[in-house]
Amino acid sequence: MSTRRGLFRRRQLRTGRGPCAVAVAIVLFVVPGLVHATRLVPDVRILWTNDTHGYLSPVYHREEGDDQFIEHARRHGRTGGFANVATIIKRQRALFPGQTLVLDAGDTWHGTVVPLRLDGRPVLEIMNAIGYDAMVPGNVEFFYDRATLERLFAAARFPIVAANLYDAQWDERVTLPNVRPYVVKRVGPLKVAIVGMTYHWMSKVANHPQWAFGLRVNEVQEDIDRLRNVEQVDLVVLLSHMGWEADTRYAELVHGIDVIVGAHTHDILYRPTLVHNPTSDRDVLVVQCGSHGKLVGQLDLRVRGRRVVAFEQTLLPVRAKDIEPDRHIAALIEKLRAPYKQELERVIGNTRTLLYRQGTWQSTADNLVTDALRARTKQDIAMAEPGRYGATILPGPVTVEDIYNLVPMETPVYHMKFSGRALREMLEAAVDNMMADDPLERVGSNLWRFSGIEIVVDLGRPYPDRIRSLRVNGVPADDQRLYTLAEFNMFLRNNPLAIDVRPTDRIGPHEVIAYLEEQRDIAPTLDRRVTDAGGAILSDHTHLHEHAQRSGRNGVDLDNNGPIRYRGGLDNRKRLRIYGP
Repeated sequence: MSTRRGLFRRRQLRTGRGPCAVAVAIVLFVVPGLVHATRLVPDVRILWTNDTHGYLSPVYHREEGDDQFIEHARRHGRTGGFANVATIIKRQRALFPGQTLVLDAGDTWHGTVVPLRLDGRPVLEIMNAIGYDAMVPGNVEFFYDRATLERLFAAARFPIVAANLYDAQWDERVTLPNVRPYVVKRVGPLKVAIVGMTYHWMSKVANHPQWAFGLRVNEVQEDIDRLRNVEQVDLVVLLSHMGWEADTRYAELVHGIDVIVGAHTHDILYRPTLVHNPTSDRDVLVVQCGSHGKLVGQLDLRVRGRRVVAFEQTLLPVRAKDIEPDRHIAALIEKLRAPYKQELERVIGNTRTLLYRQGTWQSTADNLVTDALRARTKQDIAMAEPGRYGATILPGPVTVEDIYNLVPMETPVYHMKFSGRALREMLEAAVDNMMADDPLERVGSNLWRFSGIEIVVDLGRPYPDRIRSLRVNGVPADDQRLYTLAEFNMFLRNNPLAIDVRPTDRIGPHEVIAYLEEQRDIAPTLDRRVTDAGGAILSDHTHLHEHAQRSGRNGVDLDNNGPIRYRGGLDNRKRLRIYGP
């Protein structure tokens, strides 16, 4: 890897495929009336949430690849909302009292304006009221400053687990109130260990120089060996915010794990990913339930001889129109929102097109954000971080809250300059982070968002020759020319190729709001700022089908009306096998 290339890349872990069995439909899930009678009776029930991103109330949220989202949204209404999540957790936990764990896999306390204004306290207060058993912090938790984060950790009425949170100076595990590498809980007759792994690349995306992160494979292996051999736990759950591909690789590298409850990549794993660990000869279940509170995950486990011998996963839809919200949580949310209600509900304009963020190459919402920033700042280029979170806005009125749901960062706009050569290098590396042949070299996220730039990407060529054309404001980029650039997501201001970096008195979401007030009526679309070599506009992931197949999404309709179940048990080789829904 060249030095320049390394400046803009993060190493992504390979997907561990393992010997996953082909899903086979069985009669139990086909014949009406037999489903309830034959459901697995668990020794342990795990209920979990991940990547809720501070969405207190129900929202619309488009999944990548859903071209019929407007129709689906009108049919099903809004999804998520903590009062609705609370109802599902309360109901499902009551079915097996004393045998249920409620876990959160992070990216929870930050992401919408009310939690942002109140330093994450609203979501924490709700989680305390629901009665979570453990949480691993995600990368967005670390967007808060150190003092705020430490206050949140201490105020949680459940343990915060993060085995890879280290003091950067001494390379020792951080000692904070209520923060620990793992916790052991008694669940029915079983001892269950919950080990935490926060985002391993945190040092690259958040400014906390006093802390170090990383994979910490050896240290975590020592923890699990101690849990297995000394504390004699019956079940090891890794609560992870590393992302699906990293989770599957970790399942191969670290032996003794039974289940990985994952997050970060917002994958809806309609069936668990099974990864075989060769050292322990144990199959590891990897699960994840999307984002934005649209689903609550449920994993029922039967454990014999300190091994999982059978499981049933159920993804429970959180559709506001179908659920009676928990009264206590609903009242709490209303109280927390009250001081901001008038400001947030103010209509600032109208959109004639669907505004969504979830798109690999570009999205309508990010095109709005970057176009607004470029127009307001009068710079050659505007760029924004390719975040995976953000509520979807249906055609119609747009409110202040809608904009904050897209860009929940009240950070200053920065101005800087890049040469044409530097722009090309950065964009080549950004594309390679998504397209590298070796999964170890993929970031697994989305392309940076921009306005004022048009690129043509040849998906069939290798790095560093995928960008066949780069134009700035309609003119071929000049390698020697310095172009002015505006951004407010913090991801470019520390770039070593940036020149004349300086903050402004502008605030990111305020500029988008002002732009919409000026325009009043907008219609952002997918355009030619990103095209392939054949001239086609790039938007959603070109490898979506492949990803769906690997993650268990194949054959499952995004418009599904009810719970999605998969069951598994031991086959004649003493390996776990997945059966169909």
